[in-house]
Amino acid sequence: MKNIKLFNKILLSIGIIFIILTSILFLLGRINREGYLSNLSINVDDTLKLNNIDIETTKEMFSSDDKLDYSLLTNYIFTNSNISKYSYDFRISYYSKVFKNSDIYGVYLNTNSLPDYVSDVQFKEKGSPFGILVSSEIIKQEKIDSIQYFLQIKYHLFVIIIMSIYLSIILLYKFGFIIIDFIKIIYNIKSLKKINFKNKYVYILIMFLCFLIMPNIIYKVFYDKFDHTNYENRNFAKKPEFDLKKLDNYPKLYETYFNDYIPFRNELVMMKNLLDFYVFRNFIYNKGILGKNNWLFFDDTEWDFNKNYYIGNDFEYTKNIITMKENLVSFRDELKKRDIEFVFLICPQKHYIYTNYMPDYLNSIRKTTNVVTDKLLNYLKENTDIKVVYSRDELIKYKDKYQLYYKADPHWNNLAGYIAYQELMKEIGMNYVDISTLSITKTNLSIISGAFANFVALSKINEYKYDIEYELKTIDNKVDTVIPWTNIFIIESEEKNDNPNLLCFRDSFIGRMGYFKYDFKHSTFVNLDLFNPKDMEKVLNDDVDIVIFETVENKLERRLLRTMPEYTKEIKKINNSIVKTNITIAK
Repeated sequence: MKNIKLFNKILLSIGIIFIILTSILFLLGRINREGYLSNLSINVDDTLKLNNIDIETTKEMFSSDDKLDYSLLTNYIFTNSNISKYSYDFRISYYSKVFKNSDIYGVYLNTNSLPDYVSDVQFKEKGSPFGILVSSEIIKQEKIDSIQYFLQIKYHLFVIIIMSIYLSIILLYKFGFIIIDFIKIIYNIKSLKKINFKNKYVYILIMFLCFLIMPNIIYKVFYDKFDHTNYENRNFAKKPEFDLKKLDNYPKLYETYFNDYIPFRNELVMMKNLLDFYVFRNFIYNKGILGKNNWLFFDDTEWDFNKNYYIGNDFEYTKNIITMKENLVSFRDELKKRDIEFVFLICPQKHYIYTNYMPDYLNSIRKTTNVVTDKLLNYLKENTDIKVVYSRDELIKYKDKYQLYYKADPHWNNLAGYIAYQELMKEIGMNYVDISTLSITKTNLSIISGAFANFVALSKINEYKYDIEYELKTIDNKVDTVIPWTNIFIIESEEKNDNPNLLCFRDSFIGRMGYFKYDFKHSTFVNLDLFNPKDMEKVLNDDVDIVIFETVENKLERRLLRTMPEYTKEIKKINNSIVKTNITIAK
């Protein structure tokens, strides 16, 4: 009888607390709060649809080998004067650490607080922070600030609480003898004398509750003190929508989301990688290689490396050599019609320069010391007269005297860039300052954001926080200029001269070859990853004397099999247009 009365008291207390808590949460949620729209990204399909442009046809224009080049497609959208409406995915973000979308609250946007250029907003579901907006302007900023939102308690929360109470009643009546003991411990917590601390289960219970609750409390309270940087250069998973029709995928999707946002995530990843780094001396990570002297290498074709090519398994590469050669010749021939000189510049990978820092387990199974690029170079030499610059041998000559590549990044530094620049000038037949006459000074250790060190969350340890850079000066104090990662970058010579004009199609390696302004009158650098081939006429004008097509060697296949044919096609159109114009004038 006493137990039943106790149960009734407990249930009544729970009911009162539930009503009070719900009322407080409701009132607090209805207050308008300030936030911002973040994660803004162009929604290609919706943008094309809004402007009555056929989606499939447009995507085919920017696809090669059934792969869509997303960067070219988005560039087409942003530069097309016929497109006047832009659709963007976004999420609502918050300045408040407490009042935001959660398992308790759904978030609702006050549309009156949006800028005038936003004409429509749709959300994926009620209360979701993720939505799609329609803008009459291209949104260049990373976020839209000063928006208003309010919160509303999620209805499914009531269902969960009621079900929990119902389940609690069943448990109380079925397993009361266990639960009563637990309640007595909690009930008598103020009177410590009534608790039998000799009972080991009391300590186990207290420890269990601490381990269960305290980490989340600490993480929420001191949220700003922890590291939330996205080191992996990817979009984290979105919280999946609960759908009874898709229950089979929901647990996996939620687990992915949970793993991306688990408290102390970066700290846990760093601890794990520090253990790999200092104890096991190998990263248990499918995109990275820990080399000798703590050098880091990517094991990822997207970034810097194809392990199969390194050890000599290069069948796929070999079978494409003829096509690559033909594409190079076609590109060169179209330029030749305009009396433009063509040079093909290949930047060596770090792996093939510093093979001595590669781990023994890879070097021991390497079938040849030649690299796959040699096969292409030999074939081009035997079958074409294309000018090719590949500075691997020169870099190897200096690699022991100077550090030419960053330890935790795939790129070379400015000294390696100058060595390659010197080889380029030799091939073109232009004057250059020999490296032996340069003043080379190792500068104070520069802060370098090593791409791979970021991937494994180790960029803040001293081993990778700093790296070596050089200060290069010629006799007349000419210094290099960093070429930024933009779509089109133009350098005008500081001196009036009759030097040739340059057009360079490039990737990030050109960024550290910054002496062009001294040897060319006008230099235009076009980003291979951002440039829309349809804009070729904007950069290939009658003043261009030399065209350089530069790529790092791990992307040779992609550049020569996909990118170059697209460029050739556009140059051919320009040439044909000029011919037709000349014929018309002649008539």
